[in-house]
Amino acid sequence: MLVDNYNVLCNNYNLKPNKMKRILLSFNTSNINSSTGKEQRNYFLIAGSLLKITNNLAFKPTTLIKYMVGAPVQADLTASFVIVNKFLLGAMLRTGNAVGGLLGFDISEQFHLGYSYETSYSIKTFKSNQGSHELALRYNFVFHNKNQISFPRNF
Repeated sequence: MLVDNYNVLCNNYNLKPNKMKRILLSFNTSNINSSTGKEQRNYFLIAGSLLKITNNLAFKPTTLIKYMVGAPVQADLTASFVIVNKFLLGAMLRTGNAVGGLLGFDISEQFHLGYSYETSYSIKTFKSNQGSHELALRYNFVFHNKNQISFPRNF
C-alpha cells in the first residue's frame, strides 16, 4: 500500500454490469421437478478512497452496492485503517444482515495476507449461522521498476 504526501491518496469509482447465470430449482419430496437457467444482469457499484491521517496512518473507506432484478439492493460498507503501510485493520457492515471485521498484512510488495470474520445480526439467521471466516492470499503481478508506471492496488 502506498501513502505519500497528499491528503487524498486515491479515489476509485467503478460501475460494472455483469451477466450471471441464475439457476432456479423446484423440489418436491421425491425428485427435482425442473431446472432452468436464465441470464440475469447484475450491477455492482464500487467506490473507495485512501485518506492520509499521518505519515504512518491512513483511513480507507470503501463501499460495494449490488443490484439484481428481483432482489433487494444490498450495500457493503467498510471502514479500515492502513497502519505503517503494512497492516490493515477494519470493520464492515452489510445492509440487512451482517457485520464483521478484517485484518491484513503486506508480507512483501507482491504478497498480501488477509483474514475476515462475518456474522449475522438478524435474529432469524443468527440462530442458524454463527459466522464465517475467510483467509485470503493475494499476489500482485505488477513488478515495480524505474521503467514502469504502476498504480497501487488499494481497492
